[in-house]
Amino acid sequence: MELSSSDVYKILNPLTKADDPSLFIATLQQLCADKTIKREAADDLIFYTTSALYHLASHNLLDQGVRVVEAYLAISAGHPVSADKRWYFVEKALTIIRPKPELANELATKIIGNTLAEEHSFVKVVQYFAELGCRELTLAFAQQAIAFNFDLDLTQERHVAIQKIYNQDKDFKEKIDSAKALRLEKNQRIETPGDFSSTLEAAQDAIQNLRLSYSNPQRILAVTQFKEPQYRRDIENFLSSGFAQLKDIALRSGKLVDHILFDAMARAIGNWGDPQFGELLMSEFNFVVQDEDKDEADYIARHYELNQTCGSIALALASLNYAGDISGFDTFLDSFEWRYPGSDFVMQTRYAKWLLNKNPEEAATFLADPENKQGASYAVSAIADLDYKPALALIQQKQSSLRNPITQEVFKEAIARLQQQKAPPSPQERIINLFGRVTPTEMALGAESDNVFLSRAQHTLQNSQFGTIYDEEYLAPED
Repeated sequence: MELSSSDVYKILNPLTKADDPSLFIATLQQLCADKTIKREAADDLIFYTTSALYHLASHNLLDQGVRVVEAYLAISAGHPVSADKRWYFVEKALTIIRPKPELANELATKIIGNTLAEEHSFVKVVQYFAELGCRELTLAFAQQAIAFNFDLDLTQERHVAIQKIYNQDKDFKEKIDSAKALRLEKNQRIETPGDFSSTLEAAQDAIQNLRLSYSNPQRILAVTQFKEPQYRRDIENFLSSGFAQLKDIALRSGKLVDHILFDAMARAIGNWGDPQFGELLMSEFNFVVQDEDKDEADYIARHYELNQTCGSIALALASLNYAGDISGFDTFLDSFEWRYPGSDFVMQTRYAKWLLNKNPEEAATFLADPENKQGASYAVSAIADLDYKPALALIQQKQSSLRNPITQEVFKEAIARLQQQKAPPSPQERIINLFGRVTPTEMALGAESDNVFLSRAQHTLQNSQFGTIYDEEYLAPED
């Protein structure tokens, strides 16, 4: 019989209070080896491990704490957890062993390949060692962060400790500047491969993570820029196999699916615009939002970042005018909308539902509801993209109460279109395309936004920094 979260709690929690963690470690290893833990309960292991660390730290048994960390890392590959839970563990563990920087170095080094290389929180480790005044460790991890293409903008207030070393240590500054220059040169080579064969090779390398230490969605998106007939078969073979390759790599490596590249595959298919990919996209949408495991590979879908790709997949389906079963949209919305109301990936899915169901009335109802304080931009976009003129007066009424400059620009565009257009626009001409496709995660990592409405708002406000995202845990502001 599989063990639930409650069962695992009863078994492990009492063992977290022991000065000798041997029994805790042995039990942890046995539970995972026997595969008796339900996958949703496996996520909880990280909290029991953290609890054990707290106890050992309170008794100054920090070396024993490292044993617990090592044990968890050894079994975590078989029970991947979401990035936010992984970072919770790393952050707490680093805090617990703070008095001993050499142990923190050992912990961070062991986790780098398994955890931090997948998320921008890597930079927090750099900040951690900078605050401790550990110059060499700060430099070592800063160089790795730069190599992983993570943003190390020292003008940000949150990086003040790193900035202090950078400004006071000439050798440190030179090495950081050199690492940034090398990364820039490498990125420029990657972004401009030139001919089709090298572009396709670069995209395939991105999926396999060959010769690259970070996720680069632009390499995948670049493939669909080639429209010549002689490239069509190769492009469609690549688009057909991309999702499966990403899932297979995750399964073989024991890691979670690369959500950045998964999202890029959806966007690339949407850009390509061939309806034959509709069933593939819907299948991947249903895979990501599943609420129970159907086979041994399904656990790789269980992380928040991959759930967010549903927005891009839904938009791609809308761009293909998919005519199949979209009941998976309701499954997704029932699970996520109450937790993340108004968030982009939720509203993208809702927009796609309105579009594919040809239901502007529901979008107008959403817009009219005073409880919906976020997501109005997607509602008016759906109304305009379906050319639902009866809602024009409602949009004009709502416009006067808007506070968000970006939402104001969307409303202006929707009103103008409803007043001028004679029929629903083609998929290529829809308002939704002006929202751009660069994700909050990519922007947090330093990519420029391609949102036309953001650009218009910045121009209106004469503030080029308005709307800049520094954290991938970005939530849409109220309208």
